[in-house]
Amino acid sequence: MSQRIFLRQAVDSVLATPQRRGAARLVRVPRRRARVLRGVMRLLAAAVIATGGALVFAVTLRGMQLYTVLSGSMEPAISTGSVVVVEPAQGDRAPYQSGDVITFRVPGSAVPVTHRVLGVRHDAGRVLYRTKGDANPSPDAEEVFQQNVVGKTLASVPFLGYLFAAMRTPIGFALFILLPATVVILHELCVMR
Repeated sequence: MSQRIFLRQAVDSVLATPQRRGAARLVRVPRRRARVLRGVMRLLAAAVIATGGALVFAVTLRGMQLYTVLSGSMEPAISTGSVVVVEPAQGDRAPYQSGDVITFRVPGSAVPVTHRVLGVRHDAGRVLYRTKGDANPSPDAEEVFQQNVVGKTLASVPFLGYLFAAMRTPIGFALFILLPATVVILHELCVMR
């Protein structure tokens, strides 16, 4: 009796010559674990793509911006490495009140800061905010002018900032972009044969 084994995606194909007379027949034995694993991986990939796509779509559609939190000054509400979704400020009016979390630019620094508003003060037609990080023992030394406010923080996604930071490195780009793209292309080439 001669046997040949052909491995294809999730199915073992065994071509066997039976003991009796007659032609060889093809017997397919499904590999249940491989199918289940492939299905789970597809669902996971679809969930990640859908979540990321929905986030990017919502952000772009509404003109929102994403920022990565680099310090622990807002913990436990917003942890280090989180990505915050910020709705841009609407001109010079004062839409923010005590308790809101805002993102603002500090003069002389390129990195924006995300802190909670403690109080709002009007001075000579200007709006100033007193802010403080939740984990900081005291309020910020300088008040924030309305013109320096980037916007109100609507939501935060924990740890997503670490992924964004990793993707900006050459190794991260290769790992998160090039490797999956190569796997998809090779898989499609194998399926086409």
